[in-house]
Amino acid sequence: MFFKNILKFTSILTILFLITCLLFSIIKPIGKEIIDFIDSTKFIILFILILCTISYILCKCRDNLDKTNTLKKNKLFDDETDKEFNADKVVGLKNIINSHEGNKFFSLALIGDWGSGKSSFLRKLEDKINDEKKDIVIYLNVWELENIQNILQEIEKEFDDIILKFSKKEWIIYHLKGILVRNYFSILSKYFVENSININLPFSNTIKDSKDEYNSLLKRVLQDKKIVLILDELDRLESKADVVDIFKVIRYLTSFDKVFTITGLDINKLPEGIELDYTHKIFNSKYAIPKTTRAELLNFLREKGSEQQSDFIKEEEFNEILNTNIGSIDLCLIDFITNYREAKSILNDTYIFCNSLNDNSKFKDNWNKFIDFEFILVLNILKSVNLELYLKFMNENERMQLLIMNSQKPSQFNEPLAKYDNGEKKSTLSEKEKKKVDDFLEYELTAILNNLKSRIENLSQNLYVYTHQNIYDYMFTEDEYNKFVEDTGSIKEKIKSLNNIQISHDYKPNDNKLEDNFIILLIQRLYDEEDKSNRLKVIETIFEDKDIKYSLEILIVLIESYYTLNVMEELFKFNLNKNSLSDENNKPYIDSFMIKIISRDKTNALIKLLFNQIKGTSYEENFKNDLLRFKYISENKDKLIELHNIINTILGEGYNQFFKDEEEYYIWGKQNELKYKFGKDIKKMINENTKLQEEFKSTKN
Repeated sequence: MFFKNILKFTSILTILFLITCLLFSIIKPIGKEIIDFIDSTKFIILFILILCTISYILCKCRDNLDKTNTLKKNKLFDDETDKEFNADKVVGLKNIINSHEGNKFFSLALIGDWGSGKSSFLRKLEDKINDEKKDIVIYLNVWELENIQNILQEIEKEFDDIILKFSKKEWIIYHLKGILVRNYFSILSKYFVENSININLPFSNTIKDSKDEYNSLLKRVLQDKKIVLILDELDRLESKADVVDIFKVIRYLTSFDKVFTITGLDINKLPEGIELDYTHKIFNSKYAIPKTTRAELLNFLREKGSEQQSDFIKEEEFNEILNTNIGSIDLCLIDFITNYREAKSILNDTYIFCNSLNDNSKFKDNWNKFIDFEFILVLNILKSVNLELYLKFMNENERMQLLIMNSQKPSQFNEPLAKYDNGEKKSTLSEKEKKKVDDFLEYELTAILNNLKSRIENLSQNLYVYTHQNIYDYMFTEDEYNKFVEDTGSIKEKIKSLNNIQISHDYKPNDNKLEDNFIILLIQRLYDEEDKSNRLKVIETIFEDKDIKYSLEILIVLIESYYTLNVMEELFKFNLNKNSLSDENNKPYIDSFMIKIISRDKTNALIKLLFNQIKGTSYEENFKNDLLRFKYISENKDKLIELHNIINTILGEGYNQFFKDEEEYYIWGKQNELKYKFGKDIKKMINENTKLQEEFKSTKN
């Protein structure tokens, strides 16, 4: 085809050349010198050289394009990979088809769970039948064809093409006759539109006559061959009516002796209302797709997987990650991948992600120093085996809490884990048992995340790169971090270089500064720094020349994502020191900071750190009022008990010392209005309600 196009191209140029010569001959007086040149041998040689050059360039571009396409195709696991994975498994079904020599219709159901590889199995079967050339195969994706009319039209078209291929004479006679008499497929199409059959043409056949004539036609044309009709993706149809329509199509094809239908379906995915007994009426036989053995899956992951990822990681390192033992659950990562579809999805997602980072010209050679390959692979495993937990993890407010939480193993139970089931067993579990399975799986997957946390440095940056699928100038490698700790002056150099980039790229004033992002990531890296002296000197280097407004803004950003209490305590102590608290110019910023901490801190851990810093200063009374206002403390018994718990348990204070008798404090009234209460009145209310609570507990006991 390509060389045919080249021939067309050269022919067009030649015709244009001849037309040009003719035109110049007509207007010869105008350009005699030009015409002499065109008539000369030099021009002909030049013309041939131009043609050859253009042809060479086009061929070269085509070769390069083919190489690029081949490279991309070979790297991602696609339908061809699926076929090869099922190459040996289709032999059994192919033998069944070959052994069915009788001139009788036969329908077979290929049974397999979701993800078991039915589609790739059927595609490989199609290739095998085509290679043998013994029978004719038609493959139809019933889900893509959308409705019954499209499916019937597609079957009619495929059958029509087969008739034309094997007997043009029969094809012509059939279509000439079809001008006067409606054929079988036309009657069926009308039936599905009108839900009844009304034959009203002057030379109409009965339905039986139409079927018999078409059946005889197929026999004459096919002779010793048969049509193998593959109907795939039936279990994607959600409507009962759509599935029943497909079954009707199979039933209407029973009149054709030369047809062998194979329908791929998951029995457990059939819409409600279609009983298993009903399928026995439609299919002469059922063939269960051979299960992918654990050994086959492991070999695919270790051999094909490591080969695909070879641009990014060595084979032995890749297999070492897959076989990492997670001590708390005594499983490896590879144990969570249970079928071929999951494996292919995980590997393709990982390849696409790594390849996109590898194409970043600025970080092409060292992108894997900013994000760990293991982190990418583990997150993609999580996405494949438990999408709900993955989405929960990727939520900005919850993902780090999942990483640092103390997972507790749910109570044991005798039912097998869902991820090791074949599908049929899972459906027999009660709702309560399913909940236990889900809890156990979530525990196991959280254990994976905790294991990841223990193995990977700079987790926050890994998360950021994974989420944004990009590497930015303000990020740093682990080697750079070690340099920051050894020589804190290098932190200043990094900030200076980022500010120069900021200026050169003409960032808008309200854009996030590169410096801010760098500082946030650097502090988050300190969460995993065990050496307190290293943490303190990095914090001092970052904030020593920053004003209180900037410092507190950075702290607010940090507490809104995630934090560790030890680093946050060190940040509070450094920035809310005696000098900053005694400077009146800082008051608006510190007051605003206190309000944000009290209103946003759900665990009250930061409130404790804040109180420790401002206790005994001019900010203490403001803190108490803010606590009452923004924790919405009212005269309600439960809210007063909550206040008592915060003061007593969190702050470690007694409420009699916390409130001053003659000092007025804000408190919420019954109509949701703020009003003043003396400290002695608040203490009295707390005292009365806590006594009631203690009496209630003692009575209950």
